[in-house]
Amino acid sequence: MALDGALVTLDDAGPLVPGQEKEAVVEPLLSEPWQHVAQGMEIPMHAGARVIGSARILEIVRIL
Repeated sequence: MALDGALVTLDDAGPLVPGQEKEAVVEPLLSEPWQHVAQGMEIPMHAGARVIGSARILEIVRIL
């Protein structure tokens, strides 16, 4: 299942260069496609059809 539509906010300002790691907050726009995501999973990050990186899920905060 595709994980479409999320806002990604980096933990600080400045460019992210290839190979660099940064902590970020990923906020899904719709919760349903993201229900299967679990702590520790690695998910691809896309810009259109192109994979531009990956993210490891460190924590999940569910807002009711």
